[in-house]
Amino acid sequence: LYLWLLMQKNDYNGAFNQAKAIDKRFNGGDGGVVFEFAENSLNSNQYNIAEKAFSYIIEKGKDNIYYEKSRINKVSCLYLPFMDKPNHDKKEIEKLKNEFSNTLKDLGETPNTIELMQNYAYLLAYHLNEAQEAVDILDSTINMRQVSMNDKAKSKLMRADIFLFQGDVWQASLTYSQVEKDMKNDVLGSQAKFRNAMLSYYT
Repeated sequence: LYLWLLMQKNDYNGAFNQAKAIDKRFNGGDGGVVFEFAENSLNSNQYNIAEKAFSYIIEKGKDNIYYEKSRINKVSCLYLPFMDKPNHDKKEIEKLKNEFSNTLKDLGETPNTIELMQNYAYLLAYHLNEAQEAVDILDSTINMRQVSMNDKAKSKLMRADIFLFQGDVWQASLTYSQVEKDMKNDVLGSQAKFRNAMLSYYT
């Protein structure tokens, strides 16, 4: 109750200390209370304190049940405020790139890390001018086993945008058409259709 009250008062530092105390005294140190607090902090745009909370869980080691999700969410704590800013310096971009790269090396390329891979591809394409590497990462998600149609379509849509960004109009249009065909009754299919129509108009 005290933890909840501190969060209602926007005292996230105090709430973090309380979550750690509960974790140590009552929950056997499994990190569950801290993880829930960290997710709430992330959803409330309290990125700095959320990053600290996820780091607390990560330090418990890979055997912890919240380890993988905490590593993924920790990257989000850096990526989301990065995307909200209009300008970025080179040091900031490199720090985020290293965080993406190290996290994917640790967790691997799996269905659980597809969104992480997609965000990494965006960073590479539009902030580091590494479009081909971005496309290669997106291709890995598209060709991954057990990938959902929705995730595959998102990756293809991003892939088409990057082709267009590079000036490859034909490949962009072809990929938009694939997404439109595969996701006819879905919002992603509508987005692909609209982007292809705009591309045709400006061409």
